[in-house]
Amino acid sequence: MKNLLLALLMATCMFSIQVSITGCEDKTDDDLCNESSDSEAQTYTPSNDYLVKGRILTLGGLGSCADVRITKNGEDVSDALVIINTDTIPYSFGTYQSSSTLSSANRYMLTITHEGNTVATGTARVPSDVPTITNLDSGDVHQKDSNLTVKWNALCNITSYQLKVNRSFSGEIYSSDFLNTSTSNYELPGSIFSSGDNTEYTIQLNAINGLYPGDESASDEEPELGYEIEGPKGYFIGLSQTEVKIYVPD
Repeated sequence: MKNLLLALLMATCMFSIQVSITGCEDKTDDDLCNESSDSEAQTYTPSNDYLVKGRILTLGGLGSCADVRITKNGEDVSDALVIINTDTIPYSFGTYQSSSTLSSANRYMLTITHEGNTVATGTARVPSDVPTITNLDSGDVHQKDSNLTVKWNALCNITSYQLKVNRSFSGEIYSSDFLNTSTSNYELPGSIFSSGDNTEYTIQLNAINGLYPGDESASDEEPELGYEIEGPKGYFIGLSQTEVKIYVPD
């Protein structure tokens, strides 16, 4: 479901870019280029019963889009007022998604109001660009049960990287911890490439601003704290991502 929502978000972004590119270029802070992963996310003890998982997805110079999921006591909240900077984010398909690219900004400030109360505030920044996997191309063939090293270029305005692997018809089968910003390669274990018969595997690289190495509990179904978001449990982060599809024969 998470992958479906992200696919819908990216499709929305790309559609809006095709029809209007005006004002979509993101600005970044050069002094964040060498930000250390030795820092840590600003965390808050929840003060209400809401769970918010918010992301600003940047497409590099083509703009950014928003994706915010809100629940309360396990139930989706569909009637909240979600504002990011000056943009109101509409509800659609179980999540709040920007129907066009967001107004360009150095920082994206989130405010969520529900039933007359402000239930969440947070600030996110986005990576300087979309990462590039430098040693793999879509369509590459990989040997069954063998380790795979993934290499990528360095980015600014990030606090960690994370690698995920999806297998066709199985969904996500592997997720790395959050990796230090100085990391530029990672070895995926051969055990995850156990299905042959030209099975398709999607290798996804995420560049993240807002979660650091050691913040893995933020990815829990219901984290105990608010990461870069005050009021609810959950998180509000910026990210960019890229992926390649490889095939594993018998």
